[in-house]
Amino acid sequence: MRGSGLCFSVYLESAFAAEIKMTKYRYSRQKVGDVWQLSVVPFPDWQDFDEFTAEFLAVEKAKLIEKNYGLDLHQIRFRLGQHQYVLHFEHYTESIWVEQDF
Repeated sequence: MRGSGLCFSVYLESAFAAEIKMTKYRYSRQKVGDVWQLSVVPFPDWQDFDEFTAEFLAVEKAKLIEKNYGLDLHQIRFRLGQHQYVLHFEHYTESIWVEQDF
C-alpha cells in the first residue's frame, strides 16, 4: 500500500494545480498523510455539493464514475488520467478531501 500511496501523491502533485479558481468556488489542496485536504472558498453548502463537484470535475478535466450520497457523507468517484479517486464531503466536520480509489 505504501507504494501506491506514493504513486497517488506524485500523480496528484503533477495533476492538481496549487490553487484552482472555478466559476463560483476556488480551492487549494494540502497533503495530509495519503490524502489531499481541499480548502474551498466559499465552502459549499450540503445542497450545493452537485454544483461544486460539477465545477471541480470540469476544471480538473476528470470523468465522473459514480455518486454516492449519504446522510452525513457525500462521495464521488472520478477518473483523472489513468487513476481513479474518491472525493469525500463530510457534513459534520465540514471537510472535503480526495484519496486514491483502490
